[in-house]
Amino acid sequence: MIKTPESIRDESNNVTAKVTTDGAIHVIDPASVRTQKIQNVTSGQPLYVGEADPGTAIATASWRIKKMEYDNGENAPPTGVLWAEGNTNFDKQWTLRTTYAYS
Repeated sequence: MIKTPESIRDESNNVTAKVTTDGAIHVIDPASVRTQKIQNVTSGQPLYVGEADPGTAIATASWRIKKMEYDNGENAPPTGVLWAEGNTNFDKQWTLRTTYAYS
């Protein structure tokens, strides 16, 4: 019997699973844990959102960046997402976010 809560780590795949007191198993994939940077418009809505591995410098080309679309002004909820250079690759710099083409 497994005592709960307990963590189980698979070093070969760099994945951790946690068993909670109710018996549920939660898998934690480090690839899903990201640092985020957000640049908001004056109304407080997000305009640019960047993600990278924790500890990544903002001038390193290891970010993926999206730009939010707004149809009814920036006070309304976003209506779409556009990606820097048209892809979700982690090869952009947060410091250059305003210079990329978005699609």
